[in-house]
Amino acid sequence: MKTLYIGSTEPYAGKGWVTLALGLKLKEKGLKLGYFRPVGTIPIKVKDFTTDEDAVYLNRTLNLGLDEKLLSPVLLTGEIITNAMSGKTPLQNLTQTIKDAFQKISQNKDLVLVGGAGAFLITGSALGLSGLRVAQMLEAKILLLTRYTPNIIDEISTVAERLNTSLIGLIINAIPQEKLNYVRNMTVPYLSGKKINVLGTVPYDRILGSLTVGEVTENLNSEIITGENKTSDLIEHFLVGAMTVESAMKYFQMTTDKAVITGGDRSDIQLAALDTPTTCLILTGNLKPSQEVLNKAKGKSVPIILVKADTLTTVEKVDQLVGKLPVRAEKKVSQANKLFDQYVDFSRICSALGV
Repeated sequence: MKTLYIGSTEPYAGKGWVTLALGLKLKEKGLKLGYFRPVGTIPIKVKDFTTDEDAVYLNRTLNLGLDEKLLSPVLLTGEIITNAMSGKTPLQNLTQTIKDAFQKISQNKDLVLVGGAGAFLITGSALGLSGLRVAQMLEAKILLLTRYTPNIIDEISTVAERLNTSLIGLIINAIPQEKLNYVRNMTVPYLSGKKINVLGTVPYDRILGSLTVGEVTENLNSEIITGENKTSDLIEHFLVGAMTVESAMKYFQMTTDKAVITGGDRSDIQLAALDTPTTCLILTGNLKPSQEVLNKAKGKSVPIILVKADTLTTVEKVDQLVGKLPVRAEKKVSQANKLFDQYVDFSRICSALGV
């Protein structure tokens, strides 16, 4: 049985979509696959127990049929950290809990994918359960992801020098289009010279970075008052309508797949947005739109989201969401698989794992 730990140098680097796409390819190959997320970060109630949301999603989407009580034995909550610091929960107990659950998950499997949490060297460290420690505990090979930054060489080197032969390779994700040639012609050869195998160079993708109407509605604690059947539609751009209609129209006409954030009392901006390709309106201040706006939105099947917060607060909340929600929407999952096929070297991953 082989074990592959999928970690990243920082949070939100793309572990979720890479794990999903890799899992689908491995299943197509005919492998008996398992999945394990030893340290969970998104608690979710399932029947009479609590586990990790990402782990449940991957188990069900990959149709693995695993016991969901075992998927994520340690949930990284404030309570568990406090208990560990106070001595109520000895750290060795957490380690043993992970080992016991993994032993059961891995029975009769060819390969188990282990999903990392947050940043590889940092997240879970207070409990002695950083990605590095967990990977060593499970005797796993490691696939590392990183988002492109100007300091990428330093960030990768800091992690890689502590992994020795356990690191099978690296995937560089979310590379700006204008940096792709530099990464492929300079960064990749340099890392190869340091014996760090780069197994994928993935450009930034707006679809993966997008949010659905439903995700926006849920995370802004808001209400959708039209277009309730459009919650799966993707929003790739967010524009703020806080200027004159004449100024706004120039940007509205240039931008598709957009949401316009504006005050609920700005009927002029709302109507202007509805005259251009707009995915949804996000109206702030808990102010309902005019009947004219409602009628036009309904006629065009454009969702209107009503938010209690002011425009500035809403924009800040949206900025915190972009690129940080799990890949769930069907269109995003499909795009993830296309990106994996096009930009990640699956055959080299399999060769490194011996599968």
